[in-house]
Amino acid sequence: MQRRLYRFEIMRGLSNAIYQAVDTVDQSTVFIYEWTPEQSERERLLKELQGVTVRPGVETFSAGASLYLASSSKQDAEKAIAELNQHGLFTGVWHGAAISTAQRVEPPPPPPPPPRKK
Repeated sequence: MQRRLYRFEIMRGLSNAIYQAVDTVDQSTVFIYEWTPEQSERERLLKELQGVTVRPGVETFSAGASLYLASSSKQDAEKAIAELNQHGLFTGVWHGAAISTAQRVEPPPPPPPPPRKK
């Protein structure tokens, strides 16, 4: 998905985005973490997100091509992202966040047993 910003067409961000926002329901300040997975993976990852229980005080939702996580606490949000990362969700670089996430990597298969001696 391309997005136009001024005279530039954004092809793909190199990192995820973090926003500070105001919740229009109660006027509280919240932090919103925007994650845009590869388009071919979006539907599968959205289903994965719907099957995961997130910690209290954290809300997840989707809009357009992106998935979002919102919380009034940066610490709770970043703990939730670290937990979601274990499911392959909200991976990548989060500039300005005190978390480190990476793509989920499957462990290598166990080595084959040694050959039997005759």
